[in-house]
Amino acid sequence: MKRTINCLTAAAIFCLLLTGCGDGSGDMQAELLEPETVDATGSGKASEAEAEPEPTAEPEIKLLCSAGHTEEEDLQVRQAVEELYQNMELEEYLGEGIHMVSNESWYETMAADLVEGARTYLLQKGDEILFTVQVGVTISGERYSNAYYCKEDNMVLLKQEGSLVQVTMAQLKDNLYDGSFEQVTIDSETGAIRIEHGTCAQGLRVGEYSVMVKPGTGAGDPYDLWSMRENFSYETTVTEYDAQGNEIQPEPTPTPEPTATPKPTKKPTATPKPTPTPEPTPEPTPQPTPQPPVIQNPQPPASTPEPTPQPTPTPSSGPSSGDVDIEWSPDIE
Repeated sequence: MKRTINCLTAAAIFCLLLTGCGDGSGDMQAELLEPETVDATGSGKASEAEAEPEPTAEPEIKLLCSAGHTEEEDLQVRQAVEELYQNMELEEYLGEGIHMVSNESWYETMAADLVEGARTYLLQKGDEILFTVQVGVTISGERYSNAYYCKEDNMVLLKQEGSLVQVTMAQLKDNLYDGSFEQVTIDSETGAIRIEHGTCAQGLRVGEYSVMVKPGTGAGDPYDLWSMRENFSYETTVTEYDAQGNEIQPEPTPTPEPTATPKPTKKPTATPKPTPTPEPTPEPTPQPTPQPPVIQNPQPPASTPEPTPQPTPTPSSGPSSGDVDIEWSPDIE
């Protein structure tokens, strides 16, 4: 009964994962195990009960999903999926996986004749799904790939779209990130790289979480950038989270005020002489205006005497000597 339930559950999971697989032109082909009836009554012959069970052959790995390709195309798809699966099993081969999904031949094989939507491919071994690949086209016409590998709660997710490649490596518990976490994002168009390190608990970031960023300096091959990522210089930002996944704000550190250094007093070259204080100039004392003396009983001024006329002298009668031709004339009055 238990085996019957497991088979039915696996069939239901595959149907959900493969919904929308391909471009609608082909039928999904998946092998489903028929439920076996187990005799729970305990009846049977003793010889049959004592018979040794036949060795069970190891389940075969099968590729689930067909997009209506030819047998040759289906073989190429299976080979590509298995090669990518092997590259993602070990971290040292992840660069090869990045090179695969960044190559044009990958989409020519995995997304042939795909105009829109997505195709999903599964590698299955018995009841276990080993590997999942999804290849599709976005609304803007950009092709993308998602490859998912998980084993013993350790998962690797490889995503490619346009010039971006992202690799996420994390530990899982109940389908949630729980444990160490690392994510590397590469932009081959600019050469920029972003690396995130941290720890998660039930899907929440806890403790120290660092982000390292390498600015773009020029286009580069995704494989080369991945292989040399540890040799570049990065700008690092560290953030602390509490147990509830809340960011812890750092307490501001008070900025110390600089202590003023006293400057030495310069020694004077000569002893300065004191500047004499000028004495104030005394203001002149105003002299009193002299008052004219008061004259008691003034006398009238003396009268000016009139001059006495003198008689006009009479000239003499004539010259005393000498010859004169002119006749003497009397005084002309």
